[in-house]
Amino acid sequence: TLFPYTTLFRSMDDSQKAAFDPDDYDYFPATYLDNPVFADDPTFLKNLEAYPADVRDALKFGLWGAAGGYFRGVWDENIHVFKDGSVRFPAWYRRWISGNWGYEHPASYYKHCMGPNGEVYTYDELYTQHEQPEDLAEHIAEWAVEENEHGKMEIPQFINFTHSFDAEYSKATATMGADMRSVNQRMTPVLRREGIPLPLPSTRDKLGRDTLMRELLAKRIRIGEDAGGHPLEMPGWMISDKCRQLRRVIPLVKSDSKKVEQIEGSSDG
Repeated sequence: TLFPYTTLFRSMDDSQKAAFDPDDYDYFPATYLDNPVFADDPTFLKNLEAYPADVRDALKFGLWGAAGGYFRGVWDENIHVFKDGSVRFPAWYRRWISGNWGYEHPASYYKHCMGPNGEVYTYDELYTQHEQPEDLAEHIAEWAVEENEHGKMEIPQFINFTHSFDAEYSKATATMGADMRSVNQRMTPVLRREGIPLPLPSTRDKLGRDTLMRELLAKRIRIGEDAGGHPLEMPGWMISDKCRQLRRVIPLVKSDSKKVEQIEGSSDG
């Protein structure tokens, strides 16, 4: 199984989290068969067998490439994940940021761009926790800096910043101290100063959002032919191997038990 980074991260204090680098830890493949305690434990094995087939095989044998649950049949790491640095993104590609705000629950942010054939690349990830809105905006501004085609470090021209609906309208913000403004309002001065688009609330159409992700993963875009005349295709949505949390979540999310066309969970997520 994979090293439990998320569990380890949540157990750290702030100074430990600041110093934590996942690249300091080597990955080595292992399954329950390598553990003499669990390999023949009937209760453990019974619990493993209770999972859906895709999740069960991932937990038992480390087969994490294909998704179960909501994205079953459309997600495969061998197809949808590209190595960081292997794809060049010219300055004229349309770029935008999307994010899901959280304080106790982690906040996650992503950089996206669109290529000439309409393909979407998600090429960087920011995953953090316990940051006040102003500090979070500073963190986003630092994360947004990239090296341009001339070797200069700068913030790209993002055309949009789509933020989770609750960051604008949730009443929970009022409990975070004397400042009664929304998370978006508190982030805005920092983002404006740094030249990042102001955060706009995402649509509450959860079904539409979830369906769009499935359709992009399933989509194939023809980009030419090989020497034998066979079509060359690429996925409609590709994700960098830098986006560790996104890659971890996609294979595991489940369909809603009542509305199977969408992902389980809050409609404002």
